[in-house]
Amino acid sequence: MIPIAKIYFSKATDLRKNLAKFLQSSLFAFLIIGSAILSGYGQTLSFPFQMDDRPAILQENSIHVKSPNFDQLALILLANRPVASLSFAFNFYFGGLNPKGFHFLNIAVHSYSTFLVHLVFLEMTAENNLGTKFSFIPKKESPW
Repeated sequence: MIPIAKIYFSKATDLRKNLAKFLQSSLFAFLIIGSAILSGYGQTLSFPFQMDDRPAILQENSIHVKSPNFDQLALILLANRPVASLSFAFNFYFGGLNPKGFHFLNIAVHSYSTFLVHLVFLEMTAENNLGTKFSFIPKKESPW
């Protein structure tokens, strides 16, 4: 009979190896995704505000936060686009009306969400974990 501790440690070693492989492949994917996004959108850091930025940022006084408090937060969260308004208020608080901060945060959010989509896709196409329930790749049936 195999002792339980031996099973636990052998599984923990496998887990560490699998985790290391996953982090290496994910880091590589993150670098590729980040590079593609920066090469496509990096030049926007030097651009001024565009089209809908004027009414949403420059003319919207509720996001011009100089000292955050609960009343301003409530006003921001009751806006038509609360997440975007909260992001704009955050940018304004730390950088004023400098468009670089707004564009940088936009690029960061899109990079992060693209990487999360990548991870979800990996999970959905995995054959050896919980993703098999939702896998796009059909499982090979054993002939036995």
